[in-house]
Amino acid sequence: MKKMKSISKYAIIFITGILFVSCQESREKARKKLNDLNEQVEQINTKLDSGIKKIETMDSIIGAETKQLKEIDSLIKKTSTKIDSIATEKMEAWKNSAN
Repeated sequence: MKKMKSISKYAIIFITGILFVSCQESREKARKKLNDLNEQVEQINTKLDSGIKKIETMDSIIGAETKQLKEIDSLIKKTSTKIDSIATEKMEAWKNSAN
């Protein structure tokens, strides 16, 4: 009976030790996978930040180009108005001289 109790105690200690080692291994595997996942997330964030910066740069360029196009359009309208005015004056002068 004493021998059974000793064997039972040793068996419990042995099983507890195995469970502890097994839990530590699982914990280490989980920690490693979490670290790997963390690295992947950081890489994705870096790529997203880079993409956002490129988009912001393109948006700024488009804004500047749009401003220039509006200025050119305004200049063309002013020039067209002046040309139309000059042409109208010349036509009126020509009509008056023909009469």
